[in-house]
Amino acid sequence: MSQSTKLLAQLGAVLVVGAGLAGYAYFGVFKNDRAVEEKKAHDEHLFATTKAGDAVVIDGGSLKTEFTKLSVTNQGETTVLERVPGGAWVIVSPMRAAVDALVVDTLTSQLQQAKFKTTLEENPTEQDLAKYGLSPPQFVVEATAQLKSGTQSVRLEGGIENTFDGTIYMRRNGEKPVYLAEGGVRWSLSKSTFDLRKKEVLAVDEAQLQSIEVVTANNSYRLERDSAGVDKEKSWKLTKPIQVPADVTTVAALVGMLKNEKATAFLSSATSLPRPTTTATFNFTDGKTVKFELGPLSADAGVKAGYARREDENGALLAEIKSPALTLLDRNPLDLRDRTIVSFKRELVTKVLFHAADGTEFTVEQDPATDAGTGMPTWHVDGAGQSRPAKTFKVTAVLWLMSTIKGIQFVDEKAVPPAVLGLDGPKARFIAMLDASGKELARFTIGNEVPNKPATYFVRGTRPQPIEVDGARFTELPSKATDLMDLPDAG
Repeated sequence: MSQSTKLLAQLGAVLVVGAGLAGYAYFGVFKNDRAVEEKKAHDEHLFATTKAGDAVVIDGGSLKTEFTKLSVTNQGETTVLERVPGGAWVIVSPMRAAVDALVVDTLTSQLQQAKFKTTLEENPTEQDLAKYGLSPPQFVVEATAQLKSGTQSVRLEGGIENTFDGTIYMRRNGEKPVYLAEGGVRWSLSKSTFDLRKKEVLAVDEAQLQSIEVVTANNSYRLERDSAGVDKEKSWKLTKPIQVPADVTTVAALVGMLKNEKATAFLSSATSLPRPTTTATFNFTDGKTVKFELGPLSADAGVKAGYARREDENGALLAEIKSPALTLLDRNPLDLRDRTIVSFKRELVTKVLFHAADGTEFTVEQDPATDAGTGMPTWHVDGAGQSRPAKTFKVTAVLWLMSTIKGIQFVDEKAVPPAVLGLDGPKARFIAMLDASGKELARFTIGNEVPNKPATYFVRGTRPQPIEVDGARFTELPSKATDLMDLPDAG
């Protein structure tokens, strides 16, 4: 064998040995260490699946354990929650009730994401467990999840707080070790039935409402969705005791305030409660109905709490509420009327006629073509003996003001002479919105100033009944044609 052949053979042997050592380092040491670390990180989770990577579903691009059942015991009270995969949680024991979604989401997130900080005791004695508040435990959470390999459950027992660093003592699945977990885990898992229940007992979805009927000791009214309104999806009308359009903003605010009221406690029986002072029925577009009864907790006028009884497709519940909520639905029907002066669809307006108190008139009319740069319609003004392009933003501002300005209060025409109103005759100032066919869509008429109310004017709009309006915004209205013209800069 030549010298070069021997050298090659020796080099080959060295490479084989080196490869073997590298393989041992990777498979025997590095890969094993990594597996140990992965298993340790996996086992540190409060809810550790049977094996790392098992039992997760894709939710919005992230991994999420699909919990299907929870049992939470706190201070001797056990609450059981269930859900079908992908569905909503519901409390099934000790009663059937809706859940506080935020509280439950926080709880399940902690189960999935929180980890034990360290193992405190591998083999604690009974005395140790008592010292840590784990015999008996302060709270217990049992959770079941749907995994790839089937269902899996975990039982977590929580003890007292470690006064040294705010952590809490915990055990898992009846195993011997005692762990330490962050104090926030206790806040998320140690929940009572009241904590887990939905407390917005008066909440309803305004977008899905079809009608509202209310009877109180002082007032009675019915509101219905107005399919003939300018915006049939949002418009409301008052049908009892009178039939007039209702104020959309007022109705939405009323329903919104109901959502903000929360139960301060849940009651078991209504037998000893006074008769309700308010009854209300909310009907929805899907045919469902929610009924409410509101009343004071006691006949004592000094009591500052009330009750709310809600009845819907899930059954009935009785809750204690703060006394201000008792009067939220007690509204004078006349205050529910729509105070919008004129109702029209701005996109249908192609011409606006301005009539001044001195009888002069000018118009602003939409051009057939649009602005090539913005795709928005352009306008021109005819008046003062000339025709010029209009300032589009000012025309848009006028139309927006006309459609949004609201009155303060309606006027009894029998109590105010026509001459005082100043809404009729050639001297009445008005603005008329017309469509492409020349049909008048709406007219905004401004009369005289209201006596003893500076800067407040009598106005008439879509409805014949006059209404008082704050005239501060009238300064935004053009008084002459040149106010709207896009004139060249002077000089």
